[in-house]
Amino acid sequence: MTPDFKRLCEAAEDAYNDQSGSPFSLDCREAIVRAVLMALREPSDAVKKAAEEGTEFYGAGEYISYDAGETIARAVDFILAEPAKA
Repeated sequence: MTPDFKRLCEAAEDAYNDQSGSPFSLDCREAIVRAVLMALREPSDAVKKAAEEGTEFYGAGEYISYDAGETIARAVDFILAEPAKA
């Protein structure tokens, strides 16, 4: 588990522990998702770096940048992955 993935899991656990209802209630699920998204709003330096890195365009030596949706997807992919450096 990467440090960032662990941090998001801890946010979900904290939100779950703050709920008094069933863990499957809508309120509890909303609280957990909100907690994880709020934690993701403050990415680590490693996540920022992964999201900002460009990708070489078909080996031509030119680098392209990503739109916001792709950048967010890359950041989430980085969090879900377990890179050897993490």
